[in-house]
Amino acid sequence: MDFGKRIPLKQLARFCHSLSTMLNTGVEVDRALELAAGRAGGSRVRDFAAAAQVIVKSGSAFHVAIKRHHEQFTEVMRDMVVVGEESGHLPEVLKQLSEHFDTLHEMRTKFLRSIAWPVLQFVAGTLVVAGLIALLGMLGNTDMLGLGLMGPGDAMFFLAFIYGSIAMLFFAYMVASKNLSSKAKVHEFLMRIPVVGKCMTSFAIARFSWAFALTQQTGMTIDRSLELSLRASGNGVYQNLYEFLRRRIHEGDELGAALAATEKFPPDFVEMVRVGENAGTVPEELMRLQPQFQEDAQRALQTLAQIMGFAVWFVVAGMIIFIVFSVILTYVGMINNLTREIM
Repeated sequence: MDFGKRIPLKQLARFCHSLSTMLNTGVEVDRALELAAGRAGGSRVRDFAAAAQVIVKSGSAFHVAIKRHHEQFTEVMRDMVVVGEESGHLPEVLKQLSEHFDTLHEMRTKFLRSIAWPVLQFVAGTLVVAGLIALLGMLGNTDMLGLGLMGPGDAMFFLAFIYGSIAMLFFAYMVASKNLSSKAKVHEFLMRIPVVGKCMTSFAIARFSWAFALTQQTGMTIDRSLELSLRASGNGVYQNLYEFLRRRIHEGDELGAALAATEKFPPDFVEMVRVGENAGTVPEELMRLQPQFQEDAQRALQTLAQIMGFAVWFVVAGMIIFIVFSVILTYVGMINNLTREIM
């Protein structure tokens, strides 16, 4: 997953909104791309629009341009553009994508703001420990902290160990995410952690509901709709359910029963789907409840950010207490040794 080449969410939202508006008014796709890119701003959007114009003018569909520049777009964007063109509802799909990306951008911004201060505290705490290791080592070649580390070299080793471990965990997660089976196992583990699991479930349900309602409104078959909607969830556990759900539905189960059988969907969500099935309005019901699902996800994310903040604060507090007691105990030991020598 190459985040370095991705079009930022805010620019992507503006691009989709402008493109939807242009196409709705009857502007040709190649011209609409140029105008939408100008409104969205950003060199990546403009570069893509220029390349996409060439592809579209050659007679290819818009989704072909998306596919050739897949590293710049989310999987949801790539899939939904195909859905929109196949169903003839591309402007409507782009409008929904614009709202979706706006919501994601807002939630990501709030989350980053919430954890900014705890992260700064953690960085400051590790720098203080590293500074003490370097300073105390230079002053007296003494390991007052009891870590077996003394001097500038060991201080650099301490920082490299802390931040290298974090980087390795992130890299391992990204590698695991490239394979559905390993991604599902990692997400299954994370979802067992209190609060984290609630947050991940809320996000997955919100995205699944949005994508399923959108694909069903375009007249897509249930198999294809489920496949794309589960992929849109962004959660390996839910993405891994496709074959199970497809088999249950082909065996005669209704959607609500099939979802309940997975034991991965909350009971209240399953009940909403069953009510929609009885009324024949599942897509409409899910789309109507979409704001509620998004609010649930936002609340879960806010709670997660608060807990992460407290966790970092406790780690920093623990580091400070450890340093204070280590220094005090070292001096107490030195005083006791001097007392024994005098006596």
